[in-house]
Order: sequence, then structure tokens, then C-alpha cells
Amino acid sequence: MRRRTRHHRLPGVTRSARRESLGADVAINRRAADFVAGVRDATGGRGVDVVLDMVGGDYMPRNIECPAMDGRLVQIGLLGGA
Repeated sequence: MRRRTRHHRLPGVTRSARRESLGADVAINRRAADFVAGVRDATGGRGVDVVLDMVGGDYMPRNIECPAMDGRLVQIGLLGGA
């Protein structure tokens, strides 16, 4: 059984029927919010189990901050450069 997340107060962190229909608990708009802060807020500071990174480049340092202890960062593309 999935743990329900609490309501979020950061701008750009949303709850929506479409997102929930896809199985996501939280969606973070990287243009409207700091996604590292959004991840920390949404997980109570724990971090996520998996980060799928298609961009790389400038996002790498922030992506490294998002996984939980024993979480995984999977690099599946380098659209932003190596």
C-alpha cells in the first residue's frame, strides 16, 4: 500500500487527477519551483527512491541531492550535455 503524501505549499508543486491517474504522488514544475526543495518537502526530507535523468548537464548536481539513502540516480540521456 502506498503512503499518501501531505498537501504541499511550495509553488509549482501540484496535485492533479491526471498525475494521480499515472501513478505519481506529486508533480513538480521545474520552471515554477526548486525541484530539490519540492522533493524534500514531498518526502518529508527522505528523498526519492529513483531519479530518471534525461538532461544531465547543469541538472546533475541537483539530481544528486534528490535520491533517498540507498536511492538510485539513473542517467538515461544527456540532452543538456555531459
